Amino acid sequence: MKRDRAFEILSGVLGNLRVRQSEKLKYHIFNSTNSLADIFFLATSQKELIKALDLSFKNKINTTLIGGGTKTFIPGSKVRGFVIKNKANSIRVVSIKGKVGKGNIGVEKISAEIDSGATFEDINRFISFQNLKPVDWLGPLQGTVGGAVFLEPYFKEVVEKIKVWEKGEVFEVDFPELKNRKHIIISITCSFEAN
Repeated sequence: MKRDRAFEILSGVLGNLRVRQSEKLKYHIFNSTNSLADIFFLATSQKELIKALDLSFKNKINTTLIGGGTKTFIPGSKVRGFVIKNKANSIRVVSIKGKVGKGNIGVEKISAEIDSGATFEDINRFISFQNLKPVDWLGPLQGTVGGAVFLEPYFKEVVEKIKVWEKGEVFEVDFPELKNRKHIIISITCSFEAN
């Protein structure tokens, strides 16, 4: 699809102030680059990320998804098609395990859904704010969950659920079913122990 037509479709649905042309990627990835994105969108929630992915899939627009960019290398001066920067970084408590006794409530474990654009710095902040035990499995502070799940083996020990997007569908998979280049991570659910 031609760039102008793709831009018209994407900006018509995602907003003409949010979809940009010829965006400098050096402002959006950790490693400095002089590359430009043909068409660029910053997704700030799961809903926006899924909407952008669905729209590009439905309209057969070549799409590149980037997170924090700590392990991103972009050859050349231009990224053709649509670049989505994943800044969906919410962390929500989904369950609490503990004991209620006479006169006290004891939290033992918290499960939290972490959006794939959350950085390890975001997770550290959440752990500290919730007074949870610090974890030693976290990677580089600017790295995002969406890429790290494929690269870091320690996730297999703490992840309870993985929500993925594939060809217009959102569903859950287990680690053995997770496929790099096929599944796009939307969120993961992890367990954290109370302090």
